[in-house]
Amino acid sequence: MNEALLASYKARIMLIETDVYSLIKYDYTGGPLKYTGRHTDPDAADTDPNWRVTKHTYSGGNWTVLKTKTGRWDQKATLLP
Repeated sequence: MNEALLASYKARIMLIETDVYSLIKYDYTGGPLKYTGRHTDPDAADTDPNWRVTKHTYSGGNWTVLKTKTGRWDQKATLLP
């Protein structure tokens, strides 16, 4: 794929994600990024069941797997163990 086209595609994805999700949280507990949470409501509580939670899995310091489910931010470790 053309590098300019790829950069343009990535920029559009970031713009769409920023436009859709008004609240984004990060969990770095104990090292590298473990969880990312996104919500359309900028005032959403951690107990709201409509968070889009992503678990980041690493191998040798590199991202290897991203798993995403909808659920409560405060129960992310149970939602995506």
